[in-house]
Amino acid sequence: MNKICLGTVFLFAFLASCTAEENLDDLLENGENPQVSVDRKEQSIEKSDYHILVIGNSLSRDAFSYVPAIMDDVFKSKKFNVDILYRGNKALSDHWNSISNEISDQTIDTYDNDNSKWQTNTKVLAKDIITSKKWDLVVLQEGSRTARSYDLTKRSVHDIANYIRVIHPDVSIAFMI
Repeated sequence: MNKICLGTVFLFAFLASCTAEENLDDLLENGENPQVSVDRKEQSIEKSDYHILVIGNSLSRDAFSYVPAIMDDVFKSKKFNVDILYRGNKALSDHWNSISNEISDQTIDTYDNDNSKWQTNTKVLAKDIITSKKWDLVVLQEGSRTARSYDLTKRSVHDIANYIRVIHPDVSIAFMI
């Protein structure tokens, strides 16, 4: 369990240290195969609330369930929420199919530090979740069955990232394999 928590701390430390030069579109166009890549816009440290959306599978749900405890320490009295939109054993191409065809087959786990607890809803429409808040950070996590083939992954990452950017042009997007 400590390894998972430390891995999550590492991810957020990495995201916090990235610069705008590390652009997801450039990586996709150049066909690079990064472990983690980030398109980061400047965020105000004085921001009063912070919204994170994770789109992935059950591995995302497991890894990011530790994030609220970490964020409580980092943000202190700031308001934040973490939403994990997932389908077990699925790839980003499955998420894109659900988004583009408006299929209600996703599960969302939501943590709001006002309530300090997780809430789960099933059979949700991904489009509704994506448009429900002004997201500051969206993390896209590829499923394990396609993670080794970046050629299979990059089209879905590009489609989902572009879809989200139309709605939220200032969002930071991270990609995890």
